[in-house]
Amino acid sequence: MPAPAQPDDVGADLDAWVRGWVLARGVSGAVRAPDWWRVPTGTATERCRWVLTTASPDALRAAVAEAGAETDHVKTAGEPAEVLPRLGPGWRPEQPTWLMTTPLADALAPAAPAGYRVAADTRGATTVLTVHAADGTPAARGHLAVAGADAVLDRISTEEQHRRRGLGTVVVTHLAAAARAGGARRGVLVASAQGRALYASLGWRTRSPITGAHRHLGTGAGPRGAGTAGSRR
Repeated sequence: MPAPAQPDDVGADLDAWVRGWVLARGVSGAVRAPDWWRVPTGTATERCRWVLTTASPDALRAAVAEAGAETDHVKTAGEPAEVLPRLGPGWRPEQPTWLMTTPLADALAPAAPAGYRVAADTRGATTVLTVHAADGTPAARGHLAVAGADAVLDRISTEEQHRRRGLGTVVVTHLAAAARAGGARRGVLVASAQGRALYASLGWRTRSPITGAHRHLGTGAGPRGAGTAGSRR
């Protein structure tokens, strides 16, 4: 049985995020342990990630002991100043992110601005939503996975030449409407610094900072690049 959640159910929110995230990314082989999820991401920059759903220092030490390969990744709720010193040597911090949630209400999503159109591709529990420019090229995009009553929004981004035109709002609200239609009652995501303000303006609540780090056996300790997506890795 999983260990108790972090205070104020943040651990339960993280658990819901991982369940939807693996669906949205099409990742197989995720394992739920008592204190964390172990997800074999298998990318060029990340072999595997551990997402801790408890605040226990013992759980963090145990995850760090398991995550011994170069590029292994650990993520948990908490401020960097609290989490990072517990990791010990050989870890490089990721850019800061925030766990956010919102109730999903029945509401019409706004139309895309003139010259843009919205297309959604839903397959089972997942949806890819794309906003196309007048020439047919993708201007903005987002992904969604519905897992029970929760819907996880993921990889929301806008192409640089199409920013500041409200397309991020279009993507988020259309994904939220699709999630509600799919039976979800709550939205969950992990936001980058770039996306956090957008989500807050749409009623999303910050539940906790999320601190991540990856195993790095070389030199240097600076955070990895932030990327452009509004919802994160």
